[in-house]
Amino acid sequence: MNSRQLVFRFVAALIVIFTAYQIGVAGLSYRVIGYREYDQKLDAQHLAEFTATSNPTTAAELRHCAVANTATALSFRAEYNSLSNPNRIVEGTVGHCKMYSYVVAAAYNQLARQRGWKTRCRVAYGQVYWFGINLHKFVSGPFFRTHDFNIIQNGKQVYAVDAILYDYFRISTIPLRS
Repeated sequence: MNSRQLVFRFVAALIVIFTAYQIGVAGLSYRVIGYREYDQKLDAQHLAEFTATSNPTTAAELRHCAVANTATALSFRAEYNSLSNPNRIVEGTVGHCKMYSYVVAAAYNQLARQRGWKTRCRVAYGQVYWFGINLHKFVSGPFFRTHDFNIIQNGKQVYAVDAILYDYFRISTIPLRS
């Protein structure tokens, strides 16, 4: 096989992988079951770390800042932990979906308040669907009964975001099911 054929096969493989990824991502959606009350704040040091690489000037930039910096600060671990203080979560560097959601909400809401913006991030829990199939039916145990993520409301616009999906797949928003 010559180098031209090798390059062609490599490019073709990349196109197939990219297309499969896009199709898979397009099939994801979340359904909100409820919301967790949460109004904790990051301390000055942790908030400064979140804004060290970006200074959000729009709601979209703020959404990206909170999600991307949470994904950078934490590594996912699927084991129970009852921490809810966002500072202790960030210091621990690992978390499950609820802990990721707590940090996103704390960072987003605190930065929005500092800017005087009327936008809000809530911690939601619900179920994950892929092409209309509820994935929770295939996983047993109370830990996987629901999945925590964030709902960001900016005026009439509502976004579902998940820092874990952003961490692993760079998915920035997820469609909501009614």
